[in-house]
Amino acid sequence: MAGRRRAAGGASLTGEGGARPGGRPPEEAEGGRGRHARPARPTVPPPPSGRVPRGPGGGGLEGVRRLLRPRRYGAAGRGGPGGRGGGGGRRRPPLGAAAGGHRPAPPLRVAPPPPPHRSLSPPQVLTFTGKCRLRCLYGAVRLLGFAVASHQPGLPVFSPSTHCALTLEALPADRPPAADLRQLRAAARAAMRAHSVRRQARVKVMAQFSPECALVLLEHLDTPVTRFLLSHPPLSRLFEPQKKEESSFTPEDAVLASVGIVQCSPDRGLLVSESMCLALEELIQACCAEDEGVPLILVCGPKNTGKSTFNRYLVNLLLNRLPSVEYMECDIGQTEFTPPGCVSLSNITEPILGPPFTHQQTPCKMVYYGQTSCEQDTERYLDVVKYVFSSYKKEVPLVVNTMGWVKGEGLLLLIDIIRLLSPSHIVQMDVYDWKAMDPLTPEHVHLTPGLYTKGRQPARRQPLGTSSTESWKPSEGGADASAPEYKLLYVHPEFPRAGVAGEARVHSGVLRDMSILGYLGQLQSPDIGAVLPLHSLVPYQVSGCFGKAWEGGGQEPSWWRLTALLVLQMVLGRGKSTL
Repeated sequence: MAGRRRAAGGASLTGEGGARPGGRPPEEAEGGRGRHARPARPTVPPPPSGRVPRGPGGGGLEGVRRLLRPRRYGAAGRGGPGGRGGGGGRRRPPLGAAAGGHRPAPPLRVAPPPPPHRSLSPPQVLTFTGKCRLRCLYGAVRLLGFAVASHQPGLPVFSPSTHCALTLEALPADRPPAADLRQLRAAARAAMRAHSVRRQARVKVMAQFSPECALVLLEHLDTPVTRFLLSHPPLSRLFEPQKKEESSFTPEDAVLASVGIVQCSPDRGLLVSESMCLALEELIQACCAEDEGVPLILVCGPKNTGKSTFNRYLVNLLLNRLPSVEYMECDIGQTEFTPPGCVSLSNITEPILGPPFTHQQTPCKMVYYGQTSCEQDTERYLDVVKYVFSSYKKEVPLVVNTMGWVKGEGLLLLIDIIRLLSPSHIVQMDVYDWKAMDPLTPEHVHLTPGLYTKGRQPARRQPLGTSSTESWKPSEGGADASAPEYKLLYVHPEFPRAGVAGEARVHSGVLRDMSILGYLGQLQSPDIGAVLPLHSLVPYQVSGCFGKAWEGGGQEPSWWRLTALLVLQMVLGRGKSTL
């Protein structure tokens, strides 16, 4: 039965309370208030000046370093939708689970932590494929950078086989005094009782309870969007593993499968490389600093280098400390929160725990460009970017995603965008053996001409009209202007075949189709039942003036024709197989 609590993942994910790879400062791991999981300090709203308050622990660099330090124990995997990790480290212990269709899983017995002066084993993790609703009953866990603590509402989690598998990881916690152990046990029992966990399951969990553990509840998840996608035959196995990795099916696997997830090899999880860790550390510190302006972070690089995964991880980390983050989508071919072909500005308040088709939302500002590539009309593309960017109020940090077109004129267009947006930080996704993209240092951007802006040499094309670029085009003496001021951060993806064209796990066209289906799936009724075809829904009516705008000669723009063709294909079912 959809929505029914099928199993309680009452397994104890354990972690220790010091600084460890992949760990987190103890003050952030003891549950929390609301989404920020920080009981030690109250949430301070941003001051009127737009500056961002400092995070917990005084915003010290060491606290951030403990949070972002990469795991070195076999968490290798793909850094993005394309590619597959090699692993090589030792495997983590599997998540304990009990047999039975509706019974929760008892915890795996873990030895108590040794004295502080000894090195400790890594925390327990669960790498999985599927979808479920995650609720933390005791302690704290982390998922794609976002910390989930007790007293927080359940979060929908999506880990399809088309993308990098998600990894659930226990966060370390301080060992409380012995006198408080009884109260902690009582709190854990009360949390399980409040969520209707069966008594027999509670007894099994409490028999192996540790104050440093984390108890999570995994529930079956069914949404209108996923029902709509799974109703299409090519996507019917979207949340199932592509092949069976283990020869045997254990009772633990049966319990996890009852809620809709399948445990997979840790090699399929995300690898946080050393360079990615250092870049995240720098950005988190800048966003939490009180003595500087609000950061504007631009992420760029070639295709298949993990830009989208990096952006999701960064946004989730920022949401641990800030109430919201702005996200500007400039990659019209692979959009995050809107259908493809759009440039948008979105305000993000919820963690990103799935691919784009699972979190389509209404943006603050959006322009439908109408194509998935701007190569044929770069001038209009820059006008659209400038128009959308004008809505940014500079009150919270802004993350800007850019296209993977960084060769030839694409690189010159990126330089124009950098001059237009004036970022405070640029994250360049680079591959060690990829020589087609020069380092985007401030000096290089200052000297190199763009398509429409001048460096110390003339622009490749004629500058745009003053009506659309007067606020950002260099002045007459622009060639002698000072170089832009921003911090350049390099991130080297370490998954195999990174940056190689055609090596993505799923073709970009299929991902775009899934985003469109996810967007249209929001039209489905929230009630569980048969999926409604699109032609059964009441369409919007368009005024006749829409077509009259182009009367009197000339042909309507190609992007208008693309819109009409797309809607017609959706309604009549004559599109691609995934439509």
